[in-house]
Amino acid sequence: MKAKAVLLYHWGVALRKVEKFIKALGLRGSREAIRQWYHRLSRLVEHVLESSHELYVDETKIEGRRRLYYLWLAVDSNSRPCFVYLSRRRDTWTTKVVLSSSKGRVITTDKGWWYRGTCRELGLEWRLETFGKRNVVERPSFPIKHRLRGFYRRFPWNAKLETVSSLLRAFIFLYYTLESLS
Repeated sequence: MKAKAVLLYHWGVALRKVEKFIKALGLRGSREAIRQWYHRLSRLVEHVLESSHELYVDETKIEGRRRLYYLWLAVDSNSRPCFVYLSRRRDTWTTKVVLSSSKGRVITTDKGWWYRGTCRELGLEWRLETFGKRNVVERPSFPIKHRLRGFYRRFPWNAKLETVSSLLRAFIFLYYTLESLS
């Protein structure tokens, strides 16, 4: 039951409609319970993520809470997420946090100026690729932005950074899990 509710919410069904659906099935669960079930997935992500020798790293702009954020994502060559991070900045300091936390040794990125020097400083091999295999990390950008637009002004506009980060980790985990099954 929880899995069905979480999947419906993941696919963009509003919490109120998911609540009505599970109540129509004779099951118990409030909107808040469904939201919490979804956020618990982000805790699972930490246990499922595996480090890899070769990583593809990218960041994408996300608007929320009337601010601009950057979602950093590192995936391996099999399209499995290895590291997810939400920040308010896109600079060399944040790049150091992302690259050192992702534990990769060979990093493939786009032309962002903040990658090359940081990789050199951390002793990592840096590869530049604008198309090709690097697209495995670009793929979830559109669904993430589409899902965030679906919240209108209620969420993540008034949410804490940790809440938005939790939502995005859960979304990415489910997105890649469902993609690997198909």
